[in-house]
Amino acid sequence: MDAVVLPGLLVLGVVVLTPVADRTGVPHPVLLTVYGLLLGLVPGLPAPDLPPEAILPLVLPPLLFAATQSTSVRELRSAAGTVLSLAVRQAVVDQYESRLTYRGAVHDLVDGDVGGDSAGEQLRTLLARASEAEREAVLDARRSGRTSRAAADDVLFDVEARALRHGS
Repeated sequence: MDAVVLPGLLVLGVVVLTPVADRTGVPHPVLLTVYGLLLGLVPGLPAPDLPPEAILPLVLPPLLFAATQSTSVRELRSAAGTVLSLAVRQAVVDQYESRLTYRGAVHDLVDGDVGGDSAGEQLRTLLARASEAEREAVLDARRSGRTSRAAADDVLFDVEARALRHGS
């Protein structure tokens, strides 16, 4: 019975508060947030047993759907540039941060700061094998004409520099 009470109250709130929001001019999300906060204060109401990773796929689609119902094409077009620039900027920042984190972790392993000397040795061996495979792939591409000599030489230089740095 407890598993039905909270979802029932939530659905009841949406059904009752939607016309109230339309009549009063108060945005739906504001009324629903206040309603949710008030429900949280009710003693004896069962706490939702919902994993945090389920919130985004369960909450975001209805909110986006509601926003599309009240957004005109003109508003969408006027905001498209801003949204795209923010999305691209965020993607670039996320990629840069993950690369910095990855590089730091690899350098810590190679230098033996994390995981002891055996972790560094294992990573050096792995890099040596990767370097050999890269060398072969680049030389094969250069021989077959799939890449220019200059481009292949640049890549080979980078592979050799990394191999020298890590002692492979």
